[in-house]
Amino acid sequence: MCVVCAGKDVLASQPTLRQYDGWGRRVDEIPIGQGWFHLKDFSAREGLISIPFERQQGEYSRLYQFAKLHMFGPYSAVFSCPLAMTDGAARLIEVIDATRQNGASDEAAECYEHLISRNPAQFWTSGQWMTERPGGSDVGNTETRATRVGLAPDAPPKQYLLHGYKYFTSATHSEVAFGLARVEDEHGKAIPGSAGLSLFYIQLRDSKKKLNNIKIHRLKKKLGTETLPTAELELIGTPAIMIGAPGKGVSTISALFNVTRLWSAVGSLSAMRKGIAVARDYAHRRKAFGKLIRDHPLHRHTLADLEVLYRGTAQLTFFLALLQGRAECKKSSKEEDEILRLLTPLGKLYISKRSVEAILECMECLGGAGYMEDATDLPVTLRGQIVNNIWEGTTNILSLDLLRVLVRHPAALQAFTHYIQRVLSHHSLASYPSLKPSVAMVNDSLAQITRTISLLLKEFPGSPQEAFEVAEWIARQLAYCMSATIIATLLIEQTLWADETSNKQEDITDAATVAIWCDRYLAPVHLRTAIASIEDKTFTQAMEAGRRIGLDVDPISGQARGAGD
Repeated sequence: MCVVCAGKDVLASQPTLRQYDGWGRRVDEIPIGQGWFHLKDFSAREGLISIPFERQQGEYSRLYQFAKLHMFGPYSAVFSCPLAMTDGAARLIEVIDATRQNGASDEAAECYEHLISRNPAQFWTSGQWMTERPGGSDVGNTETRATRVGLAPDAPPKQYLLHGYKYFTSATHSEVAFGLARVEDEHGKAIPGSAGLSLFYIQLRDSKKKLNNIKIHRLKKKLGTETLPTAELELIGTPAIMIGAPGKGVSTISALFNVTRLWSAVGSLSAMRKGIAVARDYAHRRKAFGKLIRDHPLHRHTLADLEVLYRGTAQLTFFLALLQGRAECKKSSKEEDEILRLLTPLGKLYISKRSVEAILECMECLGGAGYMEDATDLPVTLRGQIVNNIWEGTTNILSLDLLRVLVRHPAALQAFTHYIQRVLSHHSLASYPSLKPSVAMVNDSLAQITRTISLLLKEFPGSPQEAFEVAEWIARQLAYCMSATIIATLLIEQTLWADETSNKQEDITDAATVAIWCDRYLAPVHLRTAIASIEDKTFTQAMEAGRRIGLDVDPISGQARGAGD
């Protein structure tokens, strides 16, 4: 069965939950189409997980992997989701072993071999269990408790039983999962907040393929990704093994979600590519107002904007893949590590957001047919893509992650700035007059970014609390501006490289791509208003006005309208 056929089979046979058998026994089974297992076998044989760990391509192994994922993703019926978590889990185990920080257990080491196997019979996938009923990204509210198996001195030091309720668990068919829980002492007490969380490795099923003290209460009803079984699970004494240091669960699991965020980026990019391919093909077939729509300047302009958006976000996606691969092979510089730290949340944030916009535009390019699911599968693609704006951090959460990086790692901004300045000062730029306006725009944007961050972190004309609130207030705008700026830089760099290696005259499309990007996607996200409000000390009024608009505050009573409506 080919990948496309397997994907269609999964789409035609949505997963369901069968909680009881005919004799009233609890079974908690999730029947799913055979295409799901064909996709799993295909993923193993093609090395979609093993490639970056075998490292046969050295520091370019991640690039090779992401090139494959770019082709696989749009037709995988969201099997790319468990693959992302599997990749992240393998990287997590590898990092723990490398640091020797309470190294991975024998069980986790064995799991690693399954996660990276090319043998379909040995290949495992992994889940990631973090979200609970009190909230998703705020994991400090995690309620799941972990109790040690035996308190005797000779008891296994890392074996625990988990009790809790995981509210949103994807890939319920996976063999293993990694989740957070709060360790209780012999008196039933635990440390509150994120500091009390540890990371645990869980095998979902026992040797008889029965769930390990896990109850599946229901499958989620979602806007999209219906092919992916996402469930609410109750852990009732589920055996688990602590991974990493006690109380360091959040920092330990970051190795996992740093990888899954990159998967969100490449998945979003590939969905965008699919939409553009359909829209472009349709332009050669559909006639309107007496000619093919490809011959209408307005339609060609629309397609050009979409292609530029794809090219720009592709530059950022594969730049991140390159940096990740270099870091994993220990060939990265300190500057590259800092850039990767800074750009990982930005890449996931920006590319996911732009992908939804692009797919919707592609549907418009097909007119009414674009809205019909029996004409193309772009409506399914759109619904599935929306989750990438939420999973692994919403836009707001990722914007806050950006602020944390800027505060805790000042070298990250320096590395970001140096990279852009190095490209913009390249000696051959003088030979490209067509790039001059774009270079000026990128320089101006970079100046705004550095000025804004300096005002927030060093020169703020107010209290530290006010500075924090203003930083949070403009965090999204700063994230968009930094994303669009680095992409413009990468496009300029691509233009220079392409011309220097082609032995041809300058390709006007490369410079035009840069110009369109700067005009369409960079110029609208300036920071001048934010800078002025801080320098003029009018930020308090600006934030108060925003509060009243956002909460729809009644001008007479001063009360927010809409609460509880």
